[in-house]
Formats: sequence, structure tokens, C-alpha cells
Amino acid sequence: MTTFQTPMPRKNAGYRLDERCIDALRELAKRTGKSVNEYLEDLVFQHGKVNGVIAPDEEPLGETRGGKRDRRADAVKGDDIQ
Repeated sequence: MTTFQTPMPRKNAGYRLDERCIDALRELAKRTGKSVNEYLEDLVFQHGKVNGVIAPDEEPLGETRGGKRDRRADAVKGDDIQ
């Protein structure tokens, strides 16, 4: 018997950050070829696992934002940071 899990939805959230942190996120995301949102989600997910807030066997949602994406274009734009 195969069990299908409904993907957990993503939620929009806005945070006020030091401008240097925003610049660092953009640069680090660019270096990894990810969008800032994708990079930040991966970073926080791993940090949550290391600190025991997210179970060690949990896996990230993966790309559910739809459509074929040019990851380089997303990372360079940095449009996902306000």
C-alpha cells in the first residue's frame, strides 16, 4: 500500500533585517545558484535540524513553486527580497 502525503504549504512572511544580512543572503544565494528564498529556506531548515527544532529525519519540501525555472536568473535578480 502506498501512502501519499499532502505537501506542507509555504507561507509568506516578512522580516526586517540588517541590510548587510540581506546583501549577504543575495550574494550567498547567487554563489549557490539558488533564489534567495530557496537559499534562506534551506539554511533555516538545516539550522532547525541541527538545533533539534526540526526532526532529523524530516526532508525539505523541495521545489513546489511550479514551472521550469532558470535558477541562475532567480539568483541574480534577488527580486524575492523586499
